[in-house]
Amino acid sequence: MKSIELEGDHKYPTLNTDLLGRPIHTIREELRKILEGSVSGIQNQIQKWLLNYSVSFHFNEITLHFPEHAEAMQTASTFCHQQGGLLSIQLEKASLLGLSDHFYGAAIHRANASDTSALAGIALSNSDLRLQQRLGRLIADAIAPDDMWQSMEAIPSNDVGLLVRFTLTCESQSGTLSVLLDGHLIQTLINELELQPQDPAIPHRFRHALEKTPVSLQAVLSRKVMPLSQVLALQTRRHHSDRSANPGTGQYWPGTFIQRTSR
Repeated sequence: MKSIELEGDHKYPTLNTDLLGRPIHTIREELRKILEGSVSGIQNQIQKWLLNYSVSFHFNEITLHFPEHAEAMQTASTFCHQQGGLLSIQLEKASLLGLSDHFYGAAIHRANASDTSALAGIALSNSDLRLQQRLGRLIADAIAPDDMWQSMEAIPSNDVGLLVRFTLTCESQSGTLSVLLDGHLIQTLINELELQPQDPAIPHRFRHALEKTPVSLQAVLSRKVMPLSQVLALQTRRHHSDRSANPGTGQYWPGTFIQRTSR
């Protein structure tokens, strides 16, 4: 994905123009229906893994995914769709540790969500990550057939995509299960679900209209708080730029001081 560098080492991703004019919101609603409908089956499967413990699984939301979400998913399990695109899943650490301890029948439970310092010092084991991968497989299989996915080691994509959140509760411990779908996977699902516009000229016309749309930018370059006596004392010959004065949350006047003092 292309990026632009403004200052220092900060890099800002450009908008993925390939998805402009295409039904990203339509695929979001389709995925909402699919995932909400799969919650019961996923919960039943997890309950089979943990017969002696109470389990609940709930769909929370599906929203646009931005780079800052990917940065928080450094221990995610990732799956690649055979037609292209990545799906990454990560369960909150305390919940994953607790679920793993229950699943493997650990004599001592490691997780204590209230003790963040102790939690930070606990490293996830390969067994923990394998369990997370099994959870990810349940989510992936709800979106596309099992033979369409291949697990892989990869950093979650930081382009614009979709973010899905579930809540997984085991006994009294709850945590968020986050699922990231990158832009490539979204396009793959659009093609698979045949959500592409039937008229091939629509994306071209949309791009053309977008390029012709005027864009305006307003910015406040400076702001100063001063008593009204100082505002009235401003010299018109020295202050020619457009300004406005606001007492509290109300607007005193818009425009230039030169216009106001000439009345």
